[in-house]
Amino acid sequence: MSPQQLEEYRSRKRDIRELNSNLSSLRIIEAHSPKIDGQKAVARFQIYSANFQAGRAEGRGPGIFDFDSRKYWPLKGDFSGRIYDGMNETLDSQLVDFICTAINRAVEKSVSPKDTIASIPRPTGFDIDQQLLQVLVEFPYVAMKLKAMAAHAILYVRGYADSQERSWKDPLYFPFPPPDIHVHRNAGSDPLTDEIKLEFQAAESPCTIGEKVGNQTMYANPDLPNLRAVTTKRILEALMTSCPGRESSPIPVEILDGWVYSNRSVEDRKVRLFLVIILKST
Repeated sequence: MSPQQLEEYRSRKRDIRELNSNLSSLRIIEAHSPKIDGQKAVARFQIYSANFQAGRAEGRGPGIFDFDSRKYWPLKGDFSGRIYDGMNETLDSQLVDFICTAINRAVEKSVSPKDTIASIPRPTGFDIDQQLLQVLVEFPYVAMKLKAMAAHAILYVRGYADSQERSWKDPLYFPFPPPDIHVHRNAGSDPLTDEIKLEFQAAESPCTIGEKVGNQTMYANPDLPNLRAVTTKRILEALMTSCPGRESSPIPVEILDGWVYSNRSVEDRKVRLFLVIILKST
């Protein structure tokens, strides 16, 4: 890094430490991965659940959202037509009002999103626990702050799954199968590279999810990581654009090819978010 880039890097670390002090459900930490071919002079961070307990093996647990063993939709209940409309890629208007009110109050009063959430009546008719509700408010708040401090940034999503007791296949329902899915493929030949070094190709490649059986597309356990990633990508993009005028140019979201762990563990049914800030070339 040049001296100017090094100073910018240190400044971003200070900004993120300050941002963390206002968060309750999310945390942002410095990371050494992922590495994208040809991508230089960057600052890497991971956004993860504050419930994660430090000391666990790296790569296991520090993600967001919880998925059931065979699910790619992270929210409880039937939300396909309520919280998120896959066709229109919008959030339910009641939840949008709640999110935007909370963010506006947090910004205008310079207080934490958690404090503003406590002062606003919860949206009715949603099976959302307090922790998840805070994530849905804090993520666009974080995105707005990050966009202000770092104009050139990319958010990478990587999905995970654990192993299966027996082979299974389930049908994909609307709004799936998702069209035009592209991912950054792993750049290493060593299988361990997928999880330890996290090195990926610069170009995005088409990704096929599931297989056609008659008129129905079926998915199985190996499809879950990328299904979870693309679902999360859509939810995060909707969250970042939910408040009119607040995020006119959201941080782009791209997918890293996912990973299936060899053992069974609820902790491995998550997605991980990596923020890469591209430092100025001065």
